[in-house]
Amino acid sequence: MSQLPSQRDRRRYVLVRFEPEGVSPDPREVYAAVAEACTSLWGDAAASEILPSVMAWEGQAIIRCRRGTEDRLATALATVTRVGEARVAMRTVTTSGTLHSIRSRASPEAAVLWERKLGIGGRVFLARAYAGQKVDLIEKGIKGQELLFFADEDGEVR
Repeated sequence: MSQLPSQRDRRRYVLVRFEPEGVSPDPREVYAAVAEACTSLWGDAAASEILPSVMAWEGQAIIRCRRGTEDRLATALATVTRVGEARVAMRTVTTSGTLHSIRSRASPEAAVLWERKLGIGGRVFLARAYAGQKVDLIEKGIKGQELLFFADEDGEVR
């Protein structure tokens, strides 16, 4: 007697990181942003075919979808600019067929070497240094976070 094929849908898992680093929005807000992006870009019928869902939360998001729709999900993720009240970009890192393999590919969060308060031009920032000579300046205010770029007197970005 032969075995019947499984009637379950095949799933794919998409690992997503957030920019700027260090932002960790609520998983429910991430789901709402992803569902809205899929619906607004592809329409209700395609969004129900993609069937996105936030599966795990480890500083990065793992989003589940149906097999064959991961490219449409990645396209919709690229259109997300805000999750809840935070301005966030969602970048696709990798796609896999199992949670085990995608968790093994997920990089641990970057270790903060030091963290200090810093005043620039009368404004107070939180400076965080990471390995690889990266320094983030974060200003939290009423309107959220602001990107800040350093430049020489010549206008060259360092």
